[in-house]
Amino acid sequence: MGKKLILATAGSGKTKYLIDRLSTSYNTLIITYTNNNFENIKNRIISVDEELFNSTIIMTYYSFLYNFCYKPFLADEYMFSGIDYKRYKFDYKTKSSIEFYVKNNKLYHNRIFLFLQERCLNDIKVRLESHFDNLFIDEIQDIAGRDFNFLIEISKIKINLCYVGDFYQHTFDTSNDGNVNKTLFDNYNNYINIFDRNGFECDTTSLSVSHRCAKNVCNFIKNSLGINIVNSNKNISGDVIFLDEINKIKNIWNDNNIVKLHYNNSDKFGQNHFNWGEVKGVDCYKDVCIILNKSTVKHIDDLSKLSNQTKNKLYVAITRSRNNVYFINDMFLDRL
Repeated sequence: MGKKLILATAGSGKTKYLIDRLSTSYNTLIITYTNNNFENIKNRIISVDEELFNSTIIMTYYSFLYNFCYKPFLADEYMFSGIDYKRYKFDYKTKSSIEFYVKNNKLYHNRIFLFLQERCLNDIKVRLESHFDNLFIDEIQDIAGRDFNFLIEISKIKINLCYVGDFYQHTFDTSNDGNVNKTLFDNYNNYINIFDRNGFECDTTSLSVSHRCAKNVCNFIKNSLGINIVNSNKNISGDVIFLDEINKIKNIWNDNNIVKLHYNNSDKFGQNHFNWGEVKGVDCYKDVCIILNKSTVKHIDDLSKLSNQTKNKLYVAITRSRNNVYFINDMFLDRL
Protein backbone atom coordinates (compact mmCIF):
# COMPACT_ATOMS: atom_id res chain seq x y z
CA MET A 1 0.00 0.00 0.00
CA GLY A 2 1.23 3.49 -0.82
CA LYS A 3 2.07 6.18 1.75
CA LYS A 4 2.63 9.68 0.43
CA LEU A 5 3.27 13.09 1.96
CA ILE A 6 2.80 16.08 -0.34
CA LEU A 7 3.88 19.51 0.83
CA ALA A 8 2.37 22.16 -1.42
CA THR A 9 2.21 25.91 -1.81
CA ALA A 10 -0.92 28.05 -1.60
CA GLY A 11 -3.07 27.87 -4.72
CA SER A 12 -1.13 24.97 -6.20
CA GLY A 13 -4.17 22.69 -6.48
CA LYS A 14 -4.18 20.57 -3.32
CA THR A 15 -7.94 20.02 -3.46
CA LYS A 16 -7.86 19.22 -7.19
CA TYR A 17 -5.03 16.77 -6.59
CA LEU A 18 -7.10 14.85 -4.06
CA ILE A 19 -10.30 14.94 -6.15
CA ASP A 20 -8.46 13.68 -9.23
CA ARG A 21 -7.53 10.60 -7.22
CA LEU A 22 -11.08 9.74 -6.22
CA SER A 23 -13.00 6.98 -7.96
CA THR A 24 -16.44 5.44 -7.67
CA SER A 25 -14.63 2.07 -7.67
CA TYR A 26 -13.03 2.83 -4.30
CA ASN A 27 -14.21 3.99 -0.91
CA THR A 28 -12.24 7.00 0.25
CA LEU A 29 -12.19 8.91 3.53
CA ILE A 30 -11.02 12.53 3.42
CA ILE A 31 -10.19 14.18 6.74
CA THR A 32 -9.63 17.92 6.91
CA TYR A 33 -9.29 20.38 9.77
CA THR A 34 -11.13 23.65 9.10
CA ASN A 35 -14.82 23.98 8.26
CA ASN A 36 -13.84 26.17 5.29
CA ASN A 37 -11.89 23.33 3.74
CA PHE A 38 -14.62 20.82 4.56
CA GLU A 39 -17.18 22.89 2.64
CA ASN A 40 -14.74 23.61 -0.18
CA ILE A 41 -13.88 19.94 -0.71
CA LYS A 42 -17.51 18.84 -0.48
CA ASN A 43 -18.71 21.41 -3.01
CA ARG A 44 -15.84 20.75 -5.39
CA ILE A 45 -16.52 17.01 -5.44
CA ILE A 46 -20.25 17.53 -6.00
CA SER A 47 -19.50 19.90 -8.89
CA VAL A 48 -17.35 17.22 -10.51
CA ASP A 49 -19.57 14.18 -10.03
CA GLU A 50 -22.35 13.47 -7.52
CA GLU A 51 -21.70 9.74 -7.81
CA LEU A 52 -18.10 10.42 -6.83
CA PHE A 53 -19.38 12.31 -3.79
CA ASN A 54 -21.53 9.31 -2.82
CA SER A 55 -18.47 7.04 -2.70
CA THR A 56 -16.46 9.52 -0.62
CA ILE A 57 -16.75 10.30 3.07
CA ILE A 58 -15.54 13.75 4.18
CA MET A 59 -15.07 14.47 7.87
CA THR A 60 -13.51 17.19 9.95
CA TYR A 61 -10.72 15.95 12.17
CA TYR A 62 -12.61 16.04 15.46
CA SER A 63 -15.77 14.60 13.95
CA PHE A 64 -13.63 11.69 12.82
CA LEU A 65 -12.12 11.18 16.27
CA TYR A 66 -15.42 11.43 18.08
CA ASN A 67 -17.94 9.85 15.71
CA PHE A 68 -15.84 7.31 13.83
CA CYS A 69 -13.35 6.35 16.53
CA TYR A 70 -14.83 7.01 19.97
CA LYS A 71 -18.53 6.27 19.58
CA PRO A 72 -18.42 2.75 18.09
CA PHE A 73 -16.01 1.38 20.69
CA LEU A 74 -16.25 3.41 23.89
CA ALA A 75 -19.50 5.40 23.99
CA ASP A 76 -21.49 2.68 25.79
CA GLU A 77 -18.84 2.35 28.47
CA TYR A 78 -18.06 6.01 29.12
CA MET A 79 -21.12 7.93 27.81
CA PHE A 80 -19.34 11.26 27.34
CA SER A 81 -21.43 14.09 25.93
CA GLY A 82 -19.01 15.66 23.45
CA ILE A 83 -15.71 17.50 23.13
CA ASP A 84 -14.37 20.37 25.22
CA TYR A 85 -12.46 22.72 22.88
CA LYS A 86 -11.27 25.14 25.54
CA ARG A 87 -7.54 25.43 26.15
CA TYR A 88 -6.72 24.80 29.80
CA LYS A 89 -3.66 25.06 31.95
CA PHE A 90 -3.65 21.50 33.17
CA ASP A 91 -2.73 20.11 36.51
CA TYR A 92 -1.09 16.98 35.25
CA LYS A 93 -2.91 14.10 36.82
CA THR A 94 -1.80 10.59 36.00
CA LYS A 95 -3.05 9.03 32.78
CA SER A 96 -4.80 6.35 34.80
CA SER A 97 -7.25 8.96 36.12
CA ILE A 98 -10.28 9.66 33.95
CA GLU A 99 -9.96 13.33 34.96
CA PHE A 100 -6.81 13.42 32.81
CA TYR A 101 -9.08 13.22 29.76
CA VAL A 102 -12.45 14.67 30.78
CA LYS A 103 -14.05 17.81 32.20
CA ASN A 104 -17.80 18.21 32.77
CA ASN A 105 -18.35 14.88 30.99
CA LYS A 106 -16.63 16.12 27.81
CA LEU A 107 -13.34 14.88 26.38
CA TYR A 108 -10.48 17.36 26.28
CA HIS A 109 -9.91 18.01 22.57
CA ASN A 110 -6.13 17.74 22.94
CA ARG A 111 -6.24 14.34 24.65
CA ILE A 112 -8.86 12.47 22.67
CA PHE A 113 -6.29 10.60 20.63
CA LEU A 114 -4.35 9.58 23.74
CA PHE A 115 -7.61 8.34 25.27
CA LEU A 116 -8.35 6.31 22.13
CA GLN A 117 -4.78 5.10 21.75
CA GLU A 118 -4.77 3.46 25.13
CA ARG A 119 -8.17 1.80 24.72
CA CYS A 120 -9.08 0.99 21.13
CA LEU A 121 -6.32 1.93 18.67
CA ASN A 122 -6.19 -1.49 17.03
CA ASP A 123 -9.98 -1.52 16.67
CA ILE A 124 -9.82 1.86 14.93
CA LYS A 125 -7.18 0.58 12.51
CA VAL A 126 -9.26 -2.48 11.68
CA ARG A 127 -12.36 -0.32 11.18
CA LEU A 128 -10.53 1.97 8.79
CA GLU A 129 -9.17 -0.97 6.79
CA SER A 130 -12.60 -2.60 6.56
CA HIS A 131 -14.42 0.58 5.45
CA PHE A 132 -11.97 2.32 3.13
CA ASP A 133 -9.49 1.73 0.35
CA ASN A 134 -7.94 5.20 0.67
CA LEU A 135 -7.37 7.70 3.45
CA PHE A 136 -6.59 11.28 2.45
CA ILE A 137 -5.73 13.84 5.12
CA ASP A 138 -5.80 17.48 4.09
CA GLU A 139 -4.27 20.37 6.04
CA ILE A 140 -1.81 18.07 7.76
CA GLN A 141 0.23 21.12 8.79
CA ASP A 142 -2.41 21.93 11.41
CA ILE A 143 -2.38 18.52 13.07
CA ALA A 144 -0.09 18.99 16.04
CA GLY A 145 0.58 17.93 19.61
CA ARG A 146 -0.68 14.47 20.49
CA ASP A 147 -2.73 14.46 17.29
CA PHE A 148 0.47 14.32 15.25
CA ASN A 149 1.14 10.97 16.90
CA PHE A 150 -2.21 9.91 15.45
CA LEU A 151 -0.89 10.66 11.93
CA ILE A 152 2.04 8.37 12.52
CA GLU A 153 0.06 5.57 14.19
CA ILE A 154 -2.62 5.57 11.49
CA SER A 155 0.06 5.38 8.81
CA LYS A 156 0.60 1.76 9.83
CA ILE A 157 -2.76 0.64 8.42
CA LYS A 158 -2.87 -1.33 5.18
CA ILE A 159 -4.70 1.04 2.86
CA ASN A 160 -3.47 3.81 0.57
CA LEU A 161 -2.57 6.99 2.43
CA CYS A 162 -2.04 10.49 1.13
CA TYR A 163 -1.29 13.38 3.51
CA VAL A 164 -1.38 16.85 1.91
CA GLY A 165 -0.65 20.28 3.30
CA ASP A 166 1.39 23.46 3.22
CA PHE A 167 4.01 23.68 5.98
CA TYR A 168 3.88 27.49 5.92
CA GLN A 169 0.12 27.58 6.35
CA HIS A 170 0.57 26.21 9.84
CA THR A 171 -1.63 28.74 11.65
CA PHE A 172 -3.69 26.55 13.98
CA ASP A 173 -2.87 23.55 16.13
CA THR A 174 -5.41 20.81 16.53
CA SER A 175 -4.01 20.45 20.02
CA ASN A 176 -1.22 21.32 22.40
CA ASP A 177 -0.45 19.42 25.56
CA GLY A 178 2.68 20.33 27.47
CA ASN A 179 5.85 19.60 25.51
CA VAL A 180 4.37 16.92 23.24
CA ASN A 181 5.73 17.63 19.74
CA LYS A 182 6.37 21.21 20.83
CA THR A 183 9.20 21.75 18.30
CA LEU A 184 7.42 19.98 15.44
CA PHE A 185 7.19 23.05 13.20
CA ASP A 186 10.52 24.64 14.05
CA ASN A 187 12.26 23.26 10.98
CA TYR A 188 10.93 22.35 7.53
CA ASN A 189 13.49 19.61 6.81
CA ASN A 190 13.12 18.02 10.24
CA TYR A 191 9.37 17.85 9.69
CA ILE A 192 9.83 16.02 6.40
CA ASN A 193 12.37 13.64 7.94
CA ILE A 194 9.81 12.42 10.47
CA PHE A 195 7.57 11.21 7.65
CA ASP A 196 10.52 9.81 5.74
CA ARG A 197 11.54 7.70 8.74
CA ASN A 198 8.00 6.34 8.90
CA GLY A 199 7.99 5.05 5.35
CA PHE A 200 6.39 7.95 3.47
CA GLU A 201 7.33 9.01 -0.01
CA CYS A 202 7.84 12.75 0.55
CA ASP A 203 7.00 15.00 -2.41
CA THR A 204 7.84 18.71 -2.22
CA THR A 205 7.76 19.50 -5.94
CA SER A 206 4.52 18.25 -7.53
CA LEU A 207 2.44 21.05 -5.99
CA SER A 208 5.08 23.75 -5.68
CA VAL A 209 3.62 26.19 -8.23
CA SER A 210 0.68 28.49 -7.47
CA HIS A 211 -2.08 28.73 -10.07
CA ARG A 212 -3.95 31.35 -8.04
CA CYS A 213 -1.59 34.16 -7.12
CA ALA A 214 -0.14 36.68 -9.56
CA LYS A 215 3.56 36.71 -10.37
CA ASN A 216 4.24 39.96 -8.51
CA VAL A 217 2.37 38.67 -5.45
CA CYS A 218 4.39 35.44 -5.49
CA ASN A 219 7.61 37.45 -5.81
CA PHE A 220 6.62 39.57 -2.82
CA ILE A 221 5.97 36.46 -0.72
CA LYS A 222 9.28 34.92 -1.77
CA ASN A 223 11.36 38.05 -1.23
CA SER A 224 9.67 39.45 1.87
CA LEU A 225 8.44 36.40 3.77
CA GLY A 226 11.13 34.00 2.61
CA ILE A 227 8.60 31.40 1.47
CA ASN A 228 9.36 29.82 -1.88
CA ILE A 229 6.32 30.19 -4.14
CA VAL A 230 6.16 30.78 -7.89
CA ASN A 231 3.37 31.53 -10.35
CA SER A 232 2.59 29.43 -13.41
CA ASN A 233 -0.38 31.31 -14.90
CA LYS A 234 0.76 34.21 -17.09
CA ASN A 235 -2.88 35.26 -17.57
CA ILE A 236 -3.18 36.31 -13.92
CA SER A 237 -2.33 39.96 -13.25
CA GLY A 238 -2.00 41.57 -9.87
CA ASP A 239 0.29 43.47 -7.56
CA VAL A 240 1.04 44.26 -3.94
CA ILE A 241 -0.03 47.85 -3.26
CA PHE A 242 0.73 49.80 -0.08
CA LEU A 243 -1.90 52.46 0.52
CA ASP A 244 -0.93 55.58 2.45
CA GLU A 245 -3.27 58.23 1.02
CA ILE A 246 -6.47 58.51 3.01
CA ASN A 247 -8.77 58.97 -0.03
CA LYS A 248 -7.41 55.82 -1.70
CA ILE A 249 -7.67 53.95 1.58
CA LYS A 250 -11.31 55.01 1.95
CA ASN A 251 -12.09 53.84 -1.59
CA ILE A 252 -10.73 50.36 -0.91
CA TRP A 253 -12.21 50.22 2.60
CA ASN A 254 -15.68 51.08 1.32
CA ASP A 255 -15.54 48.65 -1.61
CA ASN A 256 -17.69 45.72 -0.48
CA ASN A 257 -16.27 43.57 -3.26
CA ILE A 258 -12.90 43.55 -1.52
CA VAL A 259 -12.58 41.40 1.59
CA LYS A 260 -10.81 42.97 4.58
CA LEU A 261 -8.38 40.79 6.52
CA HIS A 262 -7.21 41.67 10.04
CA TYR A 263 -4.61 40.12 12.32
CA ASN A 264 -7.35 39.64 14.95
CA ASN A 265 -10.62 41.10 16.27
CA SER A 266 -12.17 41.28 12.80
CA ASP A 267 -15.64 40.73 14.28
CA LYS A 268 -15.61 44.36 15.48
CA PHE A 269 -15.88 45.54 11.87
CA GLY A 270 -18.89 43.58 10.62
CA GLN A 271 -19.46 41.57 7.46
CA ASN A 272 -16.71 40.88 4.94
CA HIS A 273 -14.05 41.29 7.63
CA PHE A 274 -12.07 38.22 8.73
CA ASN A 275 -8.91 37.38 10.63
CA TRP A 276 -5.84 36.44 8.59
CA GLY A 277 -5.75 32.82 9.63
CA GLU A 278 -9.44 32.01 9.44
CA VAL A 279 -9.69 32.41 5.64
CA LYS A 280 -7.49 29.38 5.04
CA GLY A 281 -9.23 27.12 2.56
CA VAL A 282 -11.08 30.01 0.92
CA ASP A 283 -10.09 30.58 -2.70
CA CYS A 284 -12.86 32.79 -4.14
CA TYR A 285 -11.45 36.28 -3.59
CA LYS A 286 -10.33 38.47 -6.47
CA ASP A 287 -8.63 41.26 -4.48
CA VAL A 288 -7.88 41.32 -0.77
CA CYS A 289 -7.19 44.21 1.60
CA ILE A 290 -4.89 43.33 4.48
CA ILE A 291 -4.73 45.52 7.57
CA LEU A 292 -1.21 45.48 9.00
CA ASN A 293 -0.82 45.52 12.76
CA LYS A 294 2.04 47.32 14.54
CA SER A 295 4.32 44.29 14.67
CA THR A 296 3.97 43.68 10.94
CA VAL A 297 4.55 47.34 10.09
CA LYS A 298 7.69 47.28 12.26
CA HIS A 299 9.14 44.45 10.14
CA ILE A 300 7.72 45.56 6.80
CA ASP A 301 11.21 45.70 5.19
CA ASP A 302 11.86 42.07 6.11
CA LEU A 303 8.72 40.15 7.02
CA SER A 304 10.71 36.94 7.46
CA LYS A 305 11.63 38.34 10.91
CA LEU A 306 8.05 38.01 12.10
CA SER A 307 7.24 35.18 14.47
CA ASN A 308 6.42 31.98 12.61
CA GLN A 309 2.76 32.14 13.61
CA THR A 310 2.32 35.76 12.47
CA LYS A 311 4.27 35.17 9.25
CA ASN A 312 2.22 32.09 8.40
CA LYS A 313 -1.08 33.87 9.02
CA LEU A 314 0.03 36.75 6.82
CA TYR A 315 1.03 34.25 4.12
CA VAL A 316 -2.47 32.75 4.28
CA ALA A 317 -4.04 36.19 3.98
CA ILE A 318 -1.91 37.30 1.03
CA THR A 319 -2.42 34.06 -0.89
CA ARG A 320 -6.22 34.34 -0.84
CA SER A 321 -5.86 36.92 -3.62
CA ARG A 322 -6.27 36.08 -7.29
CA ASN A 323 -5.23 39.59 -8.32
CA ASN A 324 -4.29 42.57 -6.13
CA VAL A 325 -3.24 42.71 -2.51
CA TYR A 326 -3.79 46.05 -0.77
CA PHE A 327 -1.95 46.81 2.49
CA ILE A 328 -3.28 49.35 4.98
CA ASN A 329 -1.50 50.35 8.19
CA ASP A 330 -4.02 49.92 11.02
CA MET A 331 -3.17 53.40 12.34
CA PHE A 332 -5.43 54.74 9.55
CA LEU A 333 -8.52 52.90 10.82
CA ASP A 334 -9.44 55.65 13.26
CA ARG A 335 -9.73 58.05 10.32
CA LEU A 336 -12.15 55.93 8.29
